[in-house]
Amino acid sequence: MNEADAKKVDSSWKERAEKEKRKTEAEQASPDGKNKEGELNFAAFAAGLYYEGLMALGKTENPLDKTPTKNLAHARQIIDILMMLKEKTAGNLNAQEANALDQMIYALQREFVEAS
Repeated sequence: MNEADAKKVDSSWKERAEKEKRKTEAEQASPDGKNKEGELNFAAFAAGLYYEGLMALGKTENPLDKTPTKNLAHARQIIDILMMLKEKTAGNLNAQEANALDQMIYALQREFVEAS
């Protein structure tokens, strides 16, 4: 047996393990944005920022005083944060997460232009 034969490594196990991990995570996710262990997932985190952006644009009530309050500077900051998340997570999100993030950014930008 030569040295080349002795060092053969099946690297496809990494790919299979990663697919199994993604499948398990997808199965554990629930509609409320938390998986079965109660951990927050990316979609729920981004949705929370989106909702905060809607509040800053005066489109939804502030849960503390039950009135809509417009703060365009804060809304712009939320949009910038979501755009930064999109940039920093590029290539690491699944198609559904990437699409949802794009839609949230677009909707907030549209609302921002209307509110300005």
